[in-house]
Amino acid sequence: MAKPKYKITKDDYYTAEGWMERKASALNLENESPELSRQAIKEFENRTNGIGCHEELNAWAEKYLSTEEWVKMKNVIRAQRKRQSDQRSFQRKVSIDISVTASCILREISKRDNVTLSQVIEKYLDPEFMKSIENK
Repeated sequence: MAKPKYKITKDDYYTAEGWMERKASALNLENESPELSRQAIKEFENRTNGIGCHEELNAWAEKYLSTEEWVKMKNVIRAQRKRQSDQRSFQRKVSIDISVTASCILREISKRDNVTLSQVIEKYLDPEFMKSIENK
């Protein structure tokens, strides 16, 4: 038997299943026979839930997903793990759009003070505003 492409764990089950459900119509089954495609969809829909369900989902994926689809699913799982880790560590990050001028100003202050961009923003925000956030 060939080495498994990936092992879906209990912790990753809902992420993997959700990705597969959202992508079911786009999965690379069109290269297969129509009968095999119908069988794959039927097997996916008839899976059981409960103990060992991640193993059943893994077996289905081994049987029907292409290597490219495995890579995409693993990337989704990895991103979800990172989001969960960031939320647990209170280091959740966000992205913002700022002007080039604002970026240059922040970068220069950051270099001068030897701190991160986030620390520059936090340090130079109006202290009263910061107090109002802390009191919420």
